[in-house]
Amino acid sequence: MDYLRLNLPGALDGVVEMEIANTLDEFLSKTNAWTAEMPLRVKDNKQNYSVKPAGGSVVRLIGVLDDNPDMDIWVPASMPSLDIIALRNNPGRSATFRAFVALKPSPNKGLEDIPEWIYENHRLPIQHGVIGRMMSHPAKPYSNERLAIYNMRKFHAMTAQVRAEKSQEYLYRGQVWCYPRNFARGTQRS
Repeated sequence: MDYLRLNLPGALDGVVEMEIANTLDEFLSKTNAWTAEMPLRVKDNKQNYSVKPAGGSVVRLIGVLDDNPDMDIWVPASMPSLDIIALRNNPGRSATFRAFVALKPSPNKGLEDIPEWIYENHRLPIQHGVIGRMMSHPAKPYSNERLAIYNMRKFHAMTAQVRAEKSQEYLYRGQVWCYPRNFARGTQRS
């Protein structure tokens, strides 16, 4: 808040907190940066299961994993609504699967259920997003169209970078393999 107050003179704390919530909602919805793992107790002949994470609201399903030591495979599943996981196939047995979901702030709780590590790890994109949103407010002492555009571009660029890093689970050079050069030219030998 101190950094935001420095860049937004005259801004009311309530308005800043509202824009922090809006920025976090957009950032977390686009990046999958906040994820949760939940046990999914499946039963034979049942394919739809209700999900309720401990904190936050579900944005999307990342996947469902069958932890059977003989299998350890991803199970085809979808989310017809944000509180129901639907398995494509009948599990055929009672077991405990693991469901992975992406989260964003709950509308009824606001900022209080956001883990502290979100702010620590993603401070810069959040700051750029809040400043960009606030500076685009018309006729305020902190309004500045050019700086609003600049900060929103920084926010969107950093959001895209976090989304890409998260998709590789923050693994340096996560996908380095590519087809051999001859394959791309169509000169491979049979």
